[in-house]
Amino acid sequence: MVLSYDQKDKSATVISIPRDLWVNIPGFGYSKINAAYEDGQSENFSQSGYPNGGMGLLEEVIQQNFGIQFNYFTVINYTAFKGAVDAVGGIDVNIQSPDSRGIYDPSIDYTTGGPLVNLTNGVHHLSGQQALDLARARGDAYGSYGFPQSDFNRTAYQQEMLLALKDKASSTSIITNPLKIGKLADSIGNNVQTDLKISEMETLYADSKKVSR
Repeated sequence: MVLSYDQKDKSATVISIPRDLWVNIPGFGYSKINAAYEDGQSENFSQSGYPNGGMGLLEEVIQQNFGIQFNYFTVINYTAFKGAVDAVGGIDVNIQSPDSRGIYDPSIDYTTGGPLVNLTNGVHHLSGQQALDLARARGDAYGSYGFPQSDFNRTAYQQEMLLALKDKASSTSIITNPLKIGKLADSIGNNVQTDLKISEMETLYADSKKVSR
């Protein structure tokens, strides 16, 4: 995802880069854009001169194809997202599928042994694991339904969940509860990599509470 934030008017825009976008990756040739991060971490690429390894190469690829100049990056792994949702007590997501049955992806969730996603249309309160499963589901497995645009549906749900997480983390019930704040910090721990300085993160967090949807 690419986040553009305007500090003057406190507005933000988020776009998702399709993971299967076919692009030229410097030093590796044409491939899907989601290969750029891994390519940039490879041993053969370590002397390339790109800062920040995989993120440096990914930033370069996006800049070449979209003309977007980056100031900062953040890498968040599955553990951080799942833990953050659980730390705030779960998030609410409104499923609005064109299929009257809702959404279903029979890919296996190996933590539960059940389908990755099986949700009716309407508002659902999701735990960290459920949110992570929805973030991963593309509905491309046999028997899936409710994902007519596959990865585009997935990225739309990802954005909705991040906004829900932002709103929940900024709510009074969270920021005034030391226990929940502690759990939220623990979920981040070593699971987030960024070149933002502490002071910059504090400013961004304070400003994010002023951003309207």
